[in-house]
Amino acid sequence: MKFIPGSNAVEGFFNKYTVAFTLVVMYQAIFVGASTVEVPERLRVISTNVFFRIFTLFAIAFTATKDVEVSVLSVALFIAMINIIKTPEERKNRVLL
Repeated sequence: MKFIPGSNAVEGFFNKYTVAFTLVVMYQAIFVGASTVEVPERLRVISTNVFFRIFTLFAIAFTATKDVEVSVLSVALFIAMINIIKTPEERKNRVLL
């Protein structure tokens, strides 16, 4: 049942461009989840490790796509976009993420 104008176009876009869909899922997982759950101290400590952070992004992306290549590409694009958005001061504090 399609009662919202343009919904077919939006769904078609995300079905065709799985990287775009994956970026939306990653945004939701990272920014919405962090604002609703108190993170345990042990997880907070390990999350400072850049490799753990990249693996976490990959796991989120892979959940959305079930495709390793699209997931890796999506993680790279997501990291690039986040670094473009950061201010110069924020970039000094963290190397990658």
